[in-house]
Amino acid sequence: MLYKSKIQGWDKISFFIVISMLCAIGIFYFYSAGQNTIVGFIADDAKYLLMTDFFSPYYSLLSKSAAFIMQSTQFPPLYPFLLAILGASSENLLLAHILTTSFFLGALVIFVIWIYEDGVNMLTGACLSLIIICSPASLFMNLDLWSEHLFLLFTMCALYLIEKARKNYKYWLVALLFISSLPLIRVTGVAFLLAFFVYLYINKIPHRFIYMAISAIPIIVWKIFTTSNSPRGVYENILSNFYEGDIRPIVEELFLGQLPNLWIGWHQCFDIQRNLESGLVAACVLALASVTWALRLKNKRLDSLYVMFYLILMWLWPSIDSDLRYIFVVMPILVYYSCLSLFLILETYTKESFKKLVCYA
Repeated sequence: MLYKSKIQGWDKISFFIVISMLCAIGIFYFYSAGQNTIVGFIADDAKYLLMTDFFSPYYSLLSKSAAFIMQSTQFPPLYPFLLAILGASSENLLLAHILTTSFFLGALVIFVIWIYEDGVNMLTGACLSLIIICSPASLFMNLDLWSEHLFLLFTMCALYLIEKARKNYKYWLVALLFISSLPLIRVTGVAFLLAFFVYLYINKIPHRFIYMAISAIPIIVWKIFTTSNSPRGVYENILSNFYEGDIRPIVEELFLGQLPNLWIGWHQCFDIQRNLESGLVAACVLALASVTWALRLKNKRLDSLYVMFYLILMWLWPSIDSDLRYIFVVMPILVYYSCLSLFLILETYTKESFKKLVCYA
């Protein structure tokens, strides 16, 4: 059964089996994270670790490299700051990996709670979490220090709290805390911020302009701080280099380069090698997800607005080989959408078949 109901009978047994599997896989994730003793295969993780050294109140020796990174980078600070406060550093790399894995597993827990609040039962939520945690994307993302895990955790918390705030306004302030923090984890969090602004406006939420102002303050302050250190930052240079020049090659690159890159990222969520069979599965999941996305967009749901703005931003953002990381943070939502669409289609088909059977009889 898909929709929220009390778990009993065989469903209760199935639920505990799935939870046991999730716990076992979670232990494996912690174990594999603990085996990662090298940082720097991707430049971002080494920079994050040096930023963690800079923020750490426990680090015994503040290196010149950490100070240089803080002067030159425009990476948002919240992920390395939380690692530092919780005790991680280049002197404690194991803890950095354990914390990052904890962020991801925590995100899955909140994911289940969010969709339960959305009207789906716990068993279905646990099964979806099992699918996500077993995906190649999740296994791959557990190999290094990625800010995407914390970003996903805060995204799930924000969606859950907004769902609660629709019924009880006391949740708004806590929701604003998570929403305003997203751009401080990854710059792409501005997509959630924009979706939130539109959500407030089209749903005519009371005090919406106050909520908009409060949620925008942290990213504005951070932008002013980074601009004072470097008048033109890394992100501005990337965008200007891509969008300068004639419009025709830019449009060609967007449709012949960027769009296929997004598909590659989505395909790799299911198969890093991108075989034909897994491509068909990825295409079917995406097609099913688009049905529920359209329905939720029509109903002015925040998550559908976020997915739309986020994917548009990723399409417009110049990238070469990081599309798996970009798509990873919306993969759980799209998998959830595909599940809803599948049940909707099966339910409709079953009802129509039953009506035909009754008429025939």
